[in-house]
Amino acid sequence: GGNEQRTRSCERCGGLQDGNGGAPAHAVPGGYGEPGEGVSRVTSRAAVDAFIAGRTLAVAGASADPRKFGNLAYRELKKKGYRVLAVNPRGGKVDGDPVYRSLAELPLPVDGLLIVVPRRVAPEVVREAAVAGIRRVWLQQGADSTAALEACREAGLECVSGECILMFAPPVRSVHALHRLVWGWLGRLPRETRE
Repeated sequence: GGNEQRTRSCERCGGLQDGNGGAPAHAVPGGYGEPGEGVSRVTSRAAVDAFIAGRTLAVAGASADPRKFGNLAYRELKKKGYRVLAVNPRGGKVDGDPVYRSLAELPLPVDGLLIVVPRRVAPEVVREAAVAGIRRVWLQQGADSTAALEACREAGLECVSGECILMFAPPVRSVHALHRLVWGWLGRLPRETRE
């Protein structure tokens, strides 16, 4: 819109941001941000809502180790009523369920892929998702990177980046509900994008 004051440049692309700290011009539904690399959050609320509306999700980086976030996310998404498929090249079991060694091995289509792997591995997982026909990915904090976001863009995938899925997948409880409340007060939750 013509009323927006354009002031700062996006550190990543040089695109202008509005004076209220809003998204740069390249931030569209499914937009990309890299909090892990110091770039402001620009994931849209529409991208978050579309991802969590899917009822069958895969978790790349699901782990049998209960101390790892991949294990926690897998178990919590199951508790929330999602049908969840674990993916890890090591195979095995998570929470008594089989772990598929690749996205190509998944026995059924998924609505989205939660990526919980190290940043250096995430771009390859994104490319594997595109080949497997997965159109939505969520790069959990720690998996987001310039390379992973570029892989999403190149493949035409809708992406949520730099957000914790447990703050958004309903029902949101415990520490995640408190975290979401605080982020709301601070204005750090994804917002609707402006056309």
